[in-house]
Formats: sequence, C-alpha cells, structure tokens
Amino acid sequence: MQYSRFVLPVLIAAVILAVTAPSNAQSERESDPGMRAVNVKFFGGFTGFDVNGYKVFRSTLGQMFIEGTITKIVTLSQGKEGGASLCVELDHSNKEISVKNILGLLSSIKPSEISIYNYEIVSQCN
Repeated sequence: MQYSRFVLPVLIAAVILAVTAPSNAQSERESDPGMRAVNVKFFGGFTGFDVNGYKVFRSTLGQMFIEGTITKIVTLSQGKEGGASLCVELDHSNKEISVKNILGLLSSIKPSEISIYNYEIVSQCN
C-alpha cells in the first residue's frame, strides 16, 4: 500500500509534465525568428488513408507556394498507401512572414482519424 501511495502522484506529475512541455516548447519556437521551416507528416494509418484530406493538404501547400509564403518544399519520404513527409520553408527575404503563418494554415487542415498528420517547427529544411 505504501508503494502505491507514492507511485500514483509521481505518475500523475510525469503525465502532466509530458503533456505541457511540448506545447511550451512549440510556442517558444513559434516566436523564435530563426525558426523558418516546418516538417509535416501526412500518412495513412493502419486503417486507411484520407485521400480528400491529403488533397486539401496539397492544395494548401500549393497555395502557400504560389502566394510566396513558402519558397521551398522538400519531400523527405513518400508513403506506400499515400501521403508524404515534407519540409516547407519560409521566404527568408520576407521578414513579415513568420512560421505562425504556416502553422495557422496547417492547423486548419482536419484530416480524418485514419490518417497520421502532424507537424513540427525546425530552423530550416535540409
């Protein structure tokens, strides 16, 4: 019994820290002017692939490229059942645009739960 009284609070604290730490790090990266790119993953999960969601994703990236929000798109890998892992980079000459512009557009994309969709801020595409 003594053991469980100690372990439960430690586990709860660990879960709280694990959940809140990434969001704090993400918001710090958003405001860092040196962070000018975003790695994006959009793949099918074990139960399928959201083709329509992927079309919206590609269309959004294309629109950002046409508008000059991003100037570089690097394909890191292709998915077997569809999708891709990409890196998109902001126009370095335009300091008016920040990584928040990309994140706002990417967060508006809501693929179905059968797909794996996530993104993270990085300093540049390699």
